Amino acid sequence: MKTIYQRWFIEFEFPNEEGKPYKSNGGKLVYNDILKRDIPECWKVKNIMEFIRWEGTSQPPKSCFAYEPKEGYIRFIQNRDYEDEEHRTYIPKDKALGTCNKYDILIDKYGDAGKTRFGLEGAYNVALAKINVKDVFYREYIRNVLSSKPVYEYLHNSSMASTRSSLNENNISYINLVVPDNKIIEDFNIYAKNYIEINLKIIEENQRLKSLKEFILPFLMNGQINVDDIEI
Repeated sequence: MKTIYQRWFIEFEFPNEEGKPYKSNGGKLVYNDILKRDIPECWKVKNIMEFIRWEGTSQPPKSCFAYEPKEGYIRFIQNRDYEDEEHRTYIPKDKALGTCNKYDILIDKYGDAGKTRFGLEGAYNVALAKINVKDVFYREYIRNVLSSKPVYEYLHNSSMASTRSSLNENNISYINLVVPDNKIIEDFNIYAKNYIEINLKIIEENQRLKSLKEFILPFLMNGQINVDDIEI
């Protein structure tokens, strides 16, 4: 998706009415005073806060943490959970102040500040914030804007503090977006949603295989089963 995003919204080579790259086939560009660059005619520039809500949360007491699934509990998502599944944590549902689904855009506030996340469902902790896109029609475009290298670097660098990086709503509020016409957003949304679905399936399959490996390995080690007996 990075390649399509770059081609369509940075190089302005999205498909024109004839399905040909816009800019290289004579598409008209006009100078925009806000961005200090040319953009396609009829496209607009708006502040990102017109499209999103920043939703942070607070940290529940560690005394309520559980490390196995329990009735009335919800998964508690931390930054590290996007790298591995080794430290699953759960909290009571009534302590879940900020929740997300696997399609939502999460962003690191601390550590690798500005890094975007997706793919987990539950309550997120204080080191993450949810970028709630007001109109789901724009979600995949916003996701790619925030994930792009220049925006990530801006967010990461602007959040640096004396002790540790700390991203907040104010950092995000300086971002201005090139807003395409609805047809381009709709077409991009189709490609991007397919990409997200494929990634989620890969993540789920990898987790399934990892769990299967952890279950089977002790039986293989003690000779209770043979490799030929395993069906995946």
